[in-house]
Amino acid sequence: MSNLDTAAIEMLKTVMEDDFAMLLDTFFEDSLQRIADLKRHVNDRDPEAFRKTAHSLKGSASNLGALTMTQLCLQAEEMGMASNLDGAENLVSEIDREYHAVSRKLETFR
Repeated sequence: MSNLDTAAIEMLKTVMEDDFAMLLDTFFEDSLQRIADLKRHVNDRDPEAFRKTAHSLKGSASNLGALTMTQLCLQAEEMGMASNLDGAENLVSEIDREYHAVSRKLETFR
């Protein structure tokens, strides 16, 4: 599975014009914070905060066509909804790895 929907990114870049770079910067900064928050929520065993953060990160990833990251965040959101964080630490590590892979690819669209 491709981890980026390049057609969606190109369309977003066309629509946003000069603001696209700012959108990328915001995504990069916010995602790093949300991933750190997910780690903290796992450590705190707080499934509701974990769910909310995963949902927010899922939306950001989806908006930028980050398909795999969106799916991973959906899994995290579902874990939080089920109040079961078993395996969440590994899932957050996967989200973090995917974020870094996506970020490198998104940089090429500047």
